[in-house]
Amino acid sequence: MTQVYKFGGSTIRSAEALRSIANIINSSQDLSVVVLSATHNTTNELEEIAAAAVRSIDDAQELIENLLDKHYKLTDDLEITEIVKNDLESLKEELLNSVNDVQRMGGLNAQLMDAIYSIGERASSAILFHFLDQKFHGKQYQFLDARDIVVTNNKFSSASPLFYEINERRSLIEKDKVYITQGFIGKDLAGNTTTLGREGSDYTAAILSWAISAEKLVVWKDVDGIFQCDPKVYSDVKILEKLSYEQAELLTEKGAKVLFPRTMAPLRERSIELIVKSTFNPTGAGTKISLEESDGAIGITTRLDEGAMIISLLSKEIFKNFNHQSFLKLLEQHEVQAQVFEHSQSVFAVSIQPEDKNRVVSLFAKNSL
Repeated sequence: MTQVYKFGGSTIRSAEALRSIANIINSSQDLSVVVLSATHNTTNELEEIAAAAVRSIDDAQELIENLLDKHYKLTDDLEITEIVKNDLESLKEELLNSVNDVQRMGGLNAQLMDAIYSIGERASSAILFHFLDQKFHGKQYQFLDARDIVVTNNKFSSASPLFYEINERRSLIEKDKVYITQGFIGKDLAGNTTTLGREGSDYTAAILSWAISAEKLVVWKDVDGIFQCDPKVYSDVKILEKLSYEQAELLTEKGAKVLFPRTMAPLRERSIELIVKSTFNPTGAGTKISLEESDGAIGITTRLDEGAMIISLLSKEIFKNFNHQSFLKLLEQHEVQAQVFEHSQSVFAVSIQPEDKNRVVSLFAKNSL
């Protein structure tokens, strides 16, 4: 069973976290590709560097040094600094060149921002590759620049993959090797670096799973699976055991942030199973996304829409499990001003004031989950 793993930035916070990731990778069977996000908060820091470059080269350079120091702290703790130093210094020079381009052009554009963004994933994947290659010898690890396979159009900051081009390059991933590569980034036909959109590493993993016809994609996060709603708002919430591709798409469409919205399409096309689970609980079952539907309530999502907060209850069959008229009366009793925003076979949504969000989510949860 060929597998692809993806590790998100929230799981890459320290050397200890990277060691845990490395242990998961090294103990896995039939693993072909590992897709890595940038280390925790690095993408935000790269945005700060880009914004600083518009104002002052000196400010941008100071932030670059801080970012480099953060990565060297990781490599020092992992005892691989000398091995990875050339890679990190090369990325630093590339970042400095991009910052100078921002100054030279008198501003920042999406193409330059994508080049700057790419530094984060390329740094984290270099560190993980060298650590695995140095510390573990049971598998043959290979570094892969995702841009050599993930060919996209030139819509910078939100590029779309060119699947026919990607399919032509699938032979770059050979059997009996474990490839360490980057999420989020690609390259257009002219050779320019592109990105798939913020949080797009899930999509990269799905694209590569599609390319090699993997049986399973495991997305590793810092939570045990997909919750029915935000556990910080309603503590008695459960993790969903299973979802269909369509149900998972509906969750992301209505505001759930657990997966990148475009992730499902390539997986569904080749019936590739997706598991969402935690690096802190690797033996846990997680949430399985496949052709099999979840019965009953799927979850509660929130999103802002033109200043209003939209709270949506998603269910396989709303009419069987939820009395919307009684719920609207309940909101009235709690002095919540609400308007029905959507009512269909699988969605019941209300529009409320943002400050009422937590109260309404809790009421939805108590009366539907």
